[in-house]
Amino acid sequence: MKKYFSEKNALTVMVSLFCLVMMFIALINKQSYWEAAAFALAFSFSIEVVCHRAKESK
Repeated sequence: MKKYFSEKNALTVMVSLFCLVMMFIALINKQSYWEAAAFALAFSFSIEVVCHRAKESK
């Protein structure tokens, strides 16, 4: 778990958390499915980047 929260991944992890929170806000408060889908795709991509970087550093 520590390898995912390295200094190199700090900004990407913060972007992932932001996208996750904004996805829920878009669904619950705004009820905007297009906006929620966009944040879900951004969240998915940022998680993929974090996992790829963790595999590279092995």
